[in-house]
Amino acid sequence: MARVELAAVFGPVALATYAVERMTEAALDLPDITAPELFERFLVWTWLPW
Repeated sequence: MARVELAAVFGPVALATYAVERMTEAALDLPDITAPELFERFLVWTWLPW
């Protein structure tokens, strides 16, 4: 799973920062997706205990 691999590579703050950067790119590429949907998809999982 990519999420598990990312969590293993990054610390919690770096992981959230990386996810925000990807979310920003997605927001530009997918204008029909709402901000709450992007937040749920890109950031919420980074708070899970790994």
